[in-house]
Amino acid sequence: MSMKQNESKPKNTARNVTIIIAVLAAVIVAASVAVLLHGRGGGAPTGSASQSQAASGADSSDETVEGELSYNGAWYVPKENVETILFMGLDKFEDQIRQQNGYMNDQQADFNLLLVIDHKTGDCQALQLNRDTMCQITELGVAGDAVQRTTAQLALAHTYGSGGSDSCINQKKAVSELLYGMTIDHYVALSMDAVPVINDAVGGVAVRCMDDLTAYDPLLTEGAEITLMGDQALYYVRARMNAGDQTNIRRMERQRQYMLELWKDVSAAGAQDPDFLAKLVLNLGDKLQTDCSSTQMQTLFDSVSALDVNEIKTIDGESVKGEKFMEFYADDASLQQTVIDLFYDRVSEN
Repeated sequence: MSMKQNESKPKNTARNVTIIIAVLAAVIVAASVAVLLHGRGGGAPTGSASQSQAASGADSSDETVEGELSYNGAWYVPKENVETILFMGLDKFEDQIRQQNGYMNDQQADFNLLLVIDHKTGDCQALQLNRDTMCQITELGVAGDAVQRTTAQLALAHTYGSGGSDSCINQKKAVSELLYGMTIDHYVALSMDAVPVINDAVGGVAVRCMDDLTAYDPLLTEGAEITLMGDQALYYVRARMNAGDQTNIRRMERQRQYMLELWKDVSAAGAQDPDFLAKLVLNLGDKLQTDCSSTQMQTLFDSVSALDVNEIKTIDGESVKGEKFMEFYADDASLQQTVIDLFYDRVSEN
Protein backbone atom coordinates (compact mmCIF):
# COMPACT_ATOMS: atom_id res chain seq x y z
CA MET A 1 0.00 0.00 0.00
CA SER A 2 1.36 3.36 -0.98
CA MET A 3 -0.98 5.66 0.94
CA LYS A 4 0.86 7.88 3.41
CA GLN A 5 -0.44 8.77 6.84
CA ASN A 6 -1.51 12.38 7.18
CA GLU A 7 -0.73 13.70 10.66
CA SER A 8 -1.71 17.34 10.20
CA LYS A 9 -3.79 19.18 12.79
CA PRO A 10 -7.56 18.56 12.85
CA LYS A 11 -9.74 20.81 10.74
CA ASN A 12 -13.32 21.48 11.83
CA THR A 13 -14.82 23.64 9.10
CA ALA A 14 -18.44 23.19 8.13
CA ARG A 15 -17.34 21.95 4.71
CA ASN A 16 -15.13 19.26 6.23
CA VAL A 17 -17.88 18.12 8.57
CA THR A 18 -20.43 17.94 5.78
CA ILE A 19 -18.24 15.64 3.75
CA ILE A 20 -17.36 13.56 6.80
CA ILE A 21 -21.02 12.98 7.61
CA ALA A 22 -21.49 11.76 4.05
CA VAL A 23 -18.62 9.34 4.59
CA LEU A 24 -20.18 8.29 7.90
CA ALA A 25 -23.42 7.68 6.06
CA ALA A 26 -21.54 5.30 3.79
CA VAL A 27 -20.31 3.47 6.88
CA ILE A 28 -23.88 3.15 8.12
CA VAL A 29 -24.77 1.64 4.74
CA ALA A 30 -22.35 -1.14 5.63
CA ALA A 31 -24.29 -1.78 8.81
CA SER A 32 -27.55 -1.94 6.93
CA VAL A 33 -26.33 -4.88 4.85
CA ALA A 34 -23.95 -6.32 7.43
CA VAL A 35 -23.38 -9.99 7.92
CA LEU A 36 -21.15 -10.58 10.92
CA LEU A 37 -18.18 -12.64 9.73
CA HIS A 38 -16.49 -15.06 12.09
CA GLY A 39 -12.80 -15.72 11.42
CA ARG A 40 -11.84 -18.97 9.79
CA GLY A 41 -9.11 -20.93 11.54
CA GLY A 42 -5.78 -21.81 10.06
CA GLY A 43 -2.06 -21.34 10.24
CA ALA A 44 -0.36 -17.97 10.38
CA PRO A 45 0.53 -16.33 7.06
CA THR A 46 4.18 -16.08 6.10
CA GLY A 47 5.94 -13.69 3.76
CA SER A 48 9.19 -11.97 2.85
CA ALA A 49 8.29 -8.39 1.94
CA SER A 50 8.19 -5.98 4.89
CA GLN A 51 4.42 -5.68 4.73
CA SER A 52 4.04 -9.44 4.37
CA GLN A 53 6.22 -10.06 7.40
CA ALA A 54 4.26 -7.53 9.42
CA ALA A 55 1.02 -9.28 8.54
CA SER A 56 2.28 -12.72 9.32
CA GLY A 57 3.58 -12.88 12.86
CA ALA A 58 5.09 -16.15 11.64
CA ASP A 59 8.46 -17.77 11.08
CA SER A 60 10.10 -16.13 8.07
CA SER A 61 12.05 -19.33 7.38
CA ASP A 62 9.02 -20.77 5.56
CA GLU A 63 8.96 -20.70 1.76
CA THR A 64 8.33 -17.19 0.44
CA VAL A 65 8.17 -15.33 -2.83
CA GLU A 66 9.21 -11.69 -2.96
CA GLY A 67 6.18 -9.45 -2.51
CA GLU A 68 3.87 -12.36 -1.71
CA LEU A 69 2.88 -14.34 1.39
CA SER A 70 1.71 -17.87 1.96
CA TYR A 71 -1.38 -18.47 4.12
CA ASN A 72 -3.28 -21.74 4.54
CA GLY A 73 -1.67 -23.21 1.46
CA ALA A 74 -2.41 -20.27 -0.86
CA TRP A 75 -0.37 -17.29 -2.03
CA TYR A 76 -1.46 -13.67 -1.53
CA VAL A 77 -0.23 -10.25 -2.61
CA PRO A 78 -0.96 -6.85 -0.99
CA LYS A 79 -3.93 -5.06 -2.54
CA GLU A 80 -3.03 -2.04 -4.63
CA ASN A 81 -4.49 1.43 -4.07
CA VAL A 82 -6.13 0.77 -0.69
CA GLU A 83 -7.12 3.67 1.58
CA THR A 84 -8.20 3.40 5.22
CA ILE A 85 -10.16 5.63 7.62
CA LEU A 86 -10.41 5.03 11.36
CA PHE A 87 -13.62 6.31 12.96
CA MET A 88 -13.34 6.65 16.73
CA GLY A 89 -15.97 7.59 19.28
CA LEU A 90 -14.61 9.31 22.39
CA ASP A 91 -16.20 8.70 25.79
CA LYS A 92 -16.51 12.41 26.55
CA PHE A 93 -18.99 15.16 25.79
CA GLU A 94 -17.91 18.10 23.64
CA ASP A 95 -17.66 20.49 26.61
CA GLN A 96 -15.46 17.98 28.46
CA ILE A 97 -12.92 17.69 25.66
CA ARG A 98 -10.07 20.10 26.20
CA GLN A 99 -6.65 19.74 24.68
CA GLN A 100 -4.10 19.61 27.48
CA ASN A 101 -0.46 20.55 27.65
CA GLY A 102 0.38 17.33 29.48
CA TYR A 103 1.12 13.88 28.10
CA MET A 104 -2.06 12.16 29.33
CA ASN A 105 -5.82 12.79 29.14
CA ASP A 106 -8.98 10.95 30.20
CA GLN A 107 -10.57 10.51 26.76
CA GLN A 108 -10.84 6.84 25.83
CA ALA A 109 -11.72 5.72 22.30
CA ASP A 110 -14.71 3.52 23.15
CA PHE A 111 -15.77 2.99 19.52
CA ASN A 112 -13.34 1.99 16.76
CA LEU A 113 -14.46 1.28 13.19
CA LEU A 114 -12.02 0.95 10.32
CA LEU A 115 -13.23 1.64 6.79
CA VAL A 116 -11.08 0.01 4.08
CA ILE A 117 -11.56 1.37 0.55
CA ASP A 118 -10.19 -0.56 -2.41
CA HIS A 119 -10.03 2.04 -5.18
CA LYS A 120 -8.94 -0.55 -7.74
CA THR A 121 -11.92 -2.90 -7.38
CA GLY A 122 -14.54 -0.47 -6.12
CA ASP A 123 -14.98 -2.41 -2.88
CA CYS A 124 -15.48 -0.95 0.59
CA GLN A 125 -15.32 -2.98 3.79
CA ALA A 126 -15.74 -2.09 7.47
CA LEU A 127 -14.13 -3.64 10.54
CA GLN A 128 -15.47 -2.93 14.03
CA LEU A 129 -12.83 -3.41 16.73
CA ASN A 130 -13.54 -4.25 20.36
CA ARG A 131 -12.39 -1.38 22.60
CA ASP A 132 -11.31 -3.95 25.24
CA THR A 133 -8.89 -5.70 22.86
CA MET A 134 -5.60 -6.31 24.67
CA CYS A 135 -2.80 -5.04 22.44
CA GLN A 136 0.44 -3.10 22.37
CA ILE A 137 -0.03 0.66 22.86
CA THR A 138 2.56 3.42 22.99
CA GLU A 139 3.00 5.56 26.09
CA LEU A 140 3.96 9.15 25.31
CA GLY A 141 6.29 11.30 27.42
CA VAL A 142 5.93 14.95 28.47
CA ALA A 143 7.40 16.11 25.16
CA GLY A 144 5.04 13.93 23.14
CA ASP A 145 7.70 11.37 22.29
CA ALA A 146 7.27 7.62 22.65
CA VAL A 147 8.78 6.42 25.92
CA GLN A 148 7.66 2.79 26.11
CA ARG A 149 5.13 0.24 24.94
CA THR A 150 2.70 -1.58 27.18
CA THR A 151 -0.09 -4.14 26.85
CA ALA A 152 -3.50 -2.61 27.58
CA GLN A 153 -7.02 -2.15 26.20
CA LEU A 154 -7.13 -0.61 22.72
CA ALA A 155 -9.30 2.28 23.92
CA LEU A 156 -6.52 3.52 26.22
CA ALA A 157 -4.16 4.45 23.39
CA HIS A 158 -6.07 7.72 22.98
CA THR A 159 -5.45 8.66 26.64
CA TYR A 160 -1.80 9.35 25.87
CA GLY A 161 -1.19 12.85 24.51
CA SER A 162 -3.09 16.11 24.76
CA GLY A 163 -6.44 14.68 23.73
CA GLY A 164 -6.09 16.30 20.30
CA SER A 165 -4.40 15.15 17.12
CA ASP A 166 -1.49 13.49 18.93
CA SER A 167 -3.89 11.24 20.84
CA CYS A 168 -5.81 10.37 17.67
CA ILE A 169 -2.54 9.53 15.92
CA ASN A 170 -1.56 7.31 18.85
CA GLN A 171 -4.91 5.52 18.50
CA LYS A 172 -4.22 5.04 14.78
CA LYS A 173 -0.84 3.56 15.64
CA ALA A 174 -2.35 1.07 18.10
CA VAL A 175 -4.90 -0.08 15.53
CA SER A 176 -2.19 -0.40 12.90
CA GLU A 177 0.00 -2.52 15.15
CA LEU A 178 -2.96 -4.70 16.14
CA LEU A 179 -3.49 -5.37 12.42
CA TYR A 180 0.15 -6.41 11.90
CA GLY A 181 1.35 -3.02 10.71
CA MET A 182 -1.32 -2.23 8.14
CA THR A 183 -1.45 1.48 7.22
CA ILE A 184 -4.17 3.68 8.71
CA ASP A 185 -4.37 6.71 6.44
CA HIS A 186 -6.91 8.97 8.16
CA TYR A 187 -8.93 9.38 11.33
CA VAL A 188 -12.30 10.91 12.21
CA ALA A 189 -13.09 11.37 15.93
CA LEU A 190 -16.53 12.16 17.38
CA SER A 191 -17.51 13.03 20.93
CA MET A 192 -20.32 10.89 22.29
CA ASP A 193 -22.87 13.69 22.38
CA ALA A 194 -22.92 13.62 18.59
CA VAL A 195 -25.21 10.57 18.87
CA PRO A 196 -28.32 12.40 20.22
CA VAL A 197 -27.82 15.18 17.67
CA ILE A 198 -27.87 12.79 14.72
CA ASN A 199 -30.60 10.64 16.29
CA ASP A 200 -33.00 13.53 16.90
CA ALA A 201 -32.33 15.04 13.48
CA VAL A 202 -34.22 12.09 11.95
CA GLY A 203 -37.02 12.24 14.51
CA GLY A 204 -35.70 9.38 16.60
CA VAL A 205 -34.70 5.80 15.77
CA ALA A 206 -37.05 2.84 16.32
CA VAL A 207 -35.54 -0.35 17.75
CA ARG A 208 -36.56 -3.48 19.64
CA CYS A 209 -34.55 -3.14 22.84
CA MET A 210 -32.02 -5.98 22.95
CA ASP A 211 -31.21 -5.71 26.67
CA ASP A 212 -32.69 -4.49 29.93
CA LEU A 213 -31.41 -0.93 30.16
CA THR A 214 -33.84 0.29 32.79
CA ALA A 215 -30.89 1.26 34.97
CA TYR A 216 -30.47 4.12 32.50
CA ASP A 217 -34.07 4.80 31.43
CA PRO A 218 -37.24 3.08 32.72
CA LEU A 219 -38.63 2.84 29.19
CA LEU A 220 -35.68 0.75 27.93
CA THR A 221 -37.01 -2.67 28.92
CA GLU A 222 -35.76 -5.77 27.13
CA GLY A 223 -37.93 -6.56 24.11
CA ALA A 224 -39.68 -3.18 24.13
CA GLU A 225 -40.31 -1.54 20.78
CA ILE A 226 -39.36 2.07 21.27
CA THR A 227 -38.37 5.14 19.28
CA LEU A 228 -35.16 6.34 20.89
CA MET A 229 -35.00 10.08 21.51
CA GLY A 230 -32.22 12.26 22.86
CA ASP A 231 -30.11 10.64 25.54
CA GLN A 232 -31.97 7.34 25.09
CA ALA A 233 -30.01 6.82 21.88
CA LEU A 234 -26.76 7.49 23.71
CA TYR A 235 -27.69 5.09 26.50
CA TYR A 236 -28.53 2.43 23.94
CA VAL A 237 -25.20 2.52 22.11
CA ARG A 238 -23.03 3.42 25.09
CA ALA A 239 -24.34 1.41 28.07
CA ARG A 240 -22.27 -1.56 29.16
CA MET A 241 -22.45 -1.82 32.95
CA ASN A 242 -25.81 -3.15 34.16
CA ALA A 243 -26.63 -4.04 30.55
CA GLY A 244 -26.79 -7.59 29.21
CA ASP A 245 -23.64 -9.57 29.97
CA GLN A 246 -21.75 -6.28 30.53
CA THR A 247 -19.22 -7.05 27.80
CA ASN A 248 -18.36 -4.75 24.94
CA ILE A 249 -19.24 -7.58 22.54
CA ARG A 250 -22.92 -7.23 23.43
CA ARG A 251 -22.74 -3.44 23.22
CA MET A 252 -21.23 -3.73 19.75
CA GLU A 253 -24.24 -5.85 18.70
CA ARG A 254 -26.57 -3.07 19.85
CA GLN A 255 -24.48 -0.51 17.99
CA ARG A 256 -24.81 -2.45 14.75
CA GLN A 257 -28.56 -2.86 15.26
CA TYR A 258 -28.92 0.87 15.92
CA MET A 259 -26.83 1.87 12.88
CA LEU A 260 -28.99 -0.28 10.61
CA GLU A 261 -32.16 1.49 11.71
CA LEU A 262 -30.50 4.90 11.74
CA TRP A 263 -29.43 4.51 8.13
CA LYS A 264 -33.01 3.89 7.02
CA ASP A 265 -34.12 7.09 8.74
CA VAL A 266 -31.17 9.13 7.43
CA SER A 267 -31.91 7.95 3.88
CA ALA A 268 -35.57 8.92 4.19
CA ALA A 269 -34.74 12.32 5.69
CA GLY A 270 -32.18 13.04 2.99
CA ALA A 271 -34.65 12.12 0.26
CA GLN A 272 -37.26 14.49 1.69
CA ASP A 273 -34.90 17.39 2.40
CA PRO A 274 -31.83 17.99 0.18
CA ASP A 275 -30.43 20.28 2.89
CA PHE A 276 -30.80 17.68 5.65
CA LEU A 277 -27.09 16.88 6.00
CA ALA A 278 -26.05 20.53 5.81
CA LYS A 279 -28.41 21.38 8.66
CA LEU A 280 -27.23 18.41 10.67
CA VAL A 281 -23.55 19.20 10.48
CA LEU A 282 -24.13 22.77 11.60
CA ASN A 283 -25.57 21.30 14.79
CA LEU A 284 -22.62 18.94 15.22
CA GLY A 285 -20.03 21.73 15.27
CA ASP A 286 -16.88 20.90 17.23
CA LYS A 287 -18.09 17.47 18.23
CA LEU A 288 -15.86 16.24 15.41
CA GLN A 289 -12.16 16.38 14.54
CA THR A 290 -10.13 14.87 11.69
CA ASP A 291 -6.66 14.94 10.16
CA CYS A 292 -8.00 15.27 6.61
CA SER A 293 -7.89 18.43 4.54
CA SER A 294 -10.95 19.64 2.65
CA THR A 295 -9.50 18.27 -0.58
CA GLN A 296 -8.82 14.86 0.95
CA MET A 297 -12.31 14.65 2.43
CA GLN A 298 -13.89 15.65 -0.88
CA THR A 299 -11.91 12.94 -2.63
CA LEU A 300 -12.91 10.39 0.00
CA PHE A 301 -16.55 11.38 -0.29
CA ASP A 302 -16.46 11.08 -4.09
CA SER A 303 -14.83 7.66 -3.78
CA VAL A 304 -16.95 6.19 -1.00
CA SER A 305 -20.23 7.35 -2.50
CA ALA A 306 -19.41 5.34 -5.64
CA LEU A 307 -18.28 2.15 -3.88
CA ASP A 308 -20.17 -0.96 -2.83
CA VAL A 309 -20.10 -1.64 0.92
CA ASN A 310 -20.80 -5.32 1.35
CA GLU A 311 -20.13 -6.34 4.94
CA ILE A 312 -18.97 -5.44 8.44
CA LYS A 313 -16.32 -7.62 9.99
CA THR A 314 -15.46 -8.26 13.62
CA ILE A 315 -12.64 -10.30 15.13
CA ASP A 316 -13.45 -13.40 17.16
CA GLY A 317 -12.03 -13.72 20.64
CA GLU A 318 -12.79 -14.06 24.33
CA SER A 319 -13.82 -11.47 26.91
CA VAL A 320 -12.59 -12.09 30.46
CA LYS A 321 -12.64 -10.12 33.70
CA GLY A 322 -9.16 -8.75 34.29
CA GLU A 323 -7.71 -7.59 37.57
CA LYS A 324 -9.82 -4.44 37.37
CA PHE A 325 -11.51 -4.18 33.96
CA MET A 326 -12.80 -6.31 31.09
CA GLU A 327 -10.19 -7.66 28.68
CA PHE A 328 -10.80 -9.01 25.18
CA TYR A 329 -8.26 -11.42 23.71
CA ALA A 330 -8.44 -11.62 19.94
CA ASP A 331 -8.27 -15.05 18.36
CA ASP A 332 -5.04 -15.19 16.34
CA ALA A 333 -6.53 -17.16 13.46
CA SER A 334 -9.50 -14.79 13.17
CA LEU A 335 -7.24 -11.74 13.34
CA GLN A 336 -4.93 -13.11 10.66
CA GLN A 337 -7.81 -14.08 8.37
CA THR A 338 -9.34 -10.60 8.78
CA VAL A 339 -6.10 -8.92 7.73
CA ILE A 340 -5.86 -11.24 4.72
CA ASP A 341 -9.45 -10.49 3.72
CA LEU A 342 -9.08 -6.72 4.04
CA PHE A 343 -5.59 -6.08 2.71
CA TYR A 344 -4.57 -8.96 0.41
CA ASP A 345 -5.61 -10.58 -2.87
CA ARG A 346 -5.22 -14.27 -3.56
CA VAL A 347 -2.85 -15.05 -6.40
CA SER A 348 -4.44 -16.87 -9.31
CA GLU A 349 -3.13 -20.41 -9.82
CA ASN A 350 -3.31 -20.04 -13.60
